[in-house]
Amino acid sequence: MVYILTLWAIFAVLALAIPKKYYKLYFFIMVCLLSWLAFYTEAQPAMDLYRYGNTMDLYRSVGWHWVAQNELSTNPLAAVYLYLISLLGDNRFLPAITVFLVYSFSFGVLYKAAVRFESKKFEIQIAVLFFMLNFNYFYVIDVLRIYLCYAIMAYFLYMDLVEKKHRPLCAVVYVAVCFIHYAVLLFVFIRLLIVLVRHMKGAVANSMLILFPGFIFVAYRVFAMVPWLTGIFELAGERAQAYMVGYNVFGVWQFANSFIRLLLFLLLGMLVIWLAKVASRRAAEQKNLPEQRDCSRISDFTYFGLFVVMATFGLVTNYQMMLRTPNFLQIIYLPILLFTLSKLRRYNKAYKRALTFLIVFESLGNFLYLLVYVYRSAKFF
Repeated sequence: MVYILTLWAIFAVLALAIPKKYYKLYFFIMVCLLSWLAFYTEAQPAMDLYRYGNTMDLYRSVGWHWVAQNELSTNPLAAVYLYLISLLGDNRFLPAITVFLVYSFSFGVLYKAAVRFESKKFEIQIAVLFFMLNFNYFYVIDVLRIYLCYAIMAYFLYMDLVEKKHRPLCAVVYVAVCFIHYAVLLFVFIRLLIVLVRHMKGAVANSMLILFPGFIFVAYRVFAMVPWLTGIFELAGERAQAYMVGYNVFGVWQFANSFIRLLLFLLLGMLVIWLAKVASRRAAEQKNLPEQRDCSRISDFTYFGLFVVMATFGLVTNYQMMLRTPNFLQIIYLPILLFTLSKLRRYNKAYKRALTFLIVFESLGNFLYLLVYVYRSAKFF
């Protein structure tokens, strides 16, 4: 825990000292230091990282031919990823490389959004604080696969829905991440859903959003309990049934922490939808087409985030979804937060101060939770 606190203190000092025009360098320094610390993580027997280490030892001993024959039936890209890193000869490269990739993609989203929405240095600092104090660094080191999927998918979702660039590549990536961890299938489905939402009137889209948790809850129950469905998706079905009783080990504080973060994402998303409409109306009056386009795009991106929030509420009995999904949303909501701060700077500075206070208060509370319940068990060197 001391190492994490020291790094976070260094990041805070650098955020204040480095000029905004050099923030790309700042993000690179952060990624390198986070990866360096991850390299020296001491894997405990109860950690997924420990199990991955054993798997990599096996891959090194049996070679690629055996891996290709026996390990590619489920999550094949995850097996390829582990095999390639195993060739480096030191299992500690696995958490280091994964952290480097996860934080690189995450800060890539933040940086691109800051440029697009012409964010001030203070607004970028608030977004960095929001991300760093909420995003679970140790889970990235331990769980690995799903967080790698989160970061990659969030980056390409931003490029797809907001930047409107490299869209064929984005589609390929959406398919590929499903072969790293099947849990992102839900998010791919929601991305397809946004195609419909884009052409709906606001009232219809919002009604669909309200009903979505019920749909997901019923679909999940059917998926987990109907024998022929679990037969088709045997592995996913077994995991779904196991996760339905996962609250035996989940804990009240973990649930409360996840639930509060989801509520914050819901409120922030609703605020952005309203702000985007106001800004789009003003842009139309001024015949500012780029501004209208940005508002439309951030609305699509925000609806994606809101549907993920509502889906997670629908999967409240799945403790893994409740525990992990807020960390995916933490990346997704970086552009949403920056857009909100930039618009409130123009339209209502009192609301901006109130939102900033709420973000800082929630982030400090979550970081305290992480220190007490997560980071104190982390061992390095």
